[in-house]
Amino acid sequence: MVDSPSPSKNLTRVFHHCRNLFYSEQWKMVIFQIRSPIMQEKSQDFVDRLIEWIKENSIDKIVILTGISDYMRNDSEIVGPSVKSVVSPTFAEKCEALKRLVENQTSDPQTQSVILYDASQEPKKISMHGGGISWKLFNACNVGGVAALVLMKYCSDGDNIPDAVKLCTYLNTLLNLVPFDCDWESPPSWTGMFGNPPQLGLY
Repeated sequence: MVDSPSPSKNLTRVFHHCRNLFYSEQWKMVIFQIRSPIMQEKSQDFVDRLIEWIKENSIDKIVILTGISDYMRNDSEIVGPSVKSVVSPTFAEKCEALKRLVENQTSDPQTQSVILYDASQEPKKISMHGGGISWKLFNACNVGGVAALVLMKYCSDGDNIPDAVKLCTYLNTLLNLVPFDCDWESPPSWTGMFGNPPQLGLY
């Protein structure tokens, strides 16, 4: 989520599902992470409350970052880009980089990295297998008039640190949050994610 003047209203009512919630006064930005899946029967209630909170706090636009299942790609998606975005027209108008991507990409769906989705169009489901509530949240934002963007990266099981770095780098090219030559700092918990390296004497 970005561009929030002061996201103070009813935080606990909405974000009790989240373990990580951060607000930057300097950047006028709220960042939260959903670290475990939301129960399917509760997901719509969560999305409804979140949209209500977004509107109450006059948040200008939101970005949803998610991984999606690599093994669910169809033939046309395999040859396409590994990072794709679904964007509402209102968000695209606020982001020059996205507007250029939409204008310059070819008409071939296999090579397109940006899907411009208008709520006034015929309803359709965009494939986000493994992306949790990403589609439901994006669609609710789009219908509710909230500028929204989904950035999704195809991921496989295992070490997804390179996927996270690529997703953050792609986001930075769109929103220009930090210098492009910066080194991303990994959380300390990532160092022990897969245990110690194997002993060389085993080989």
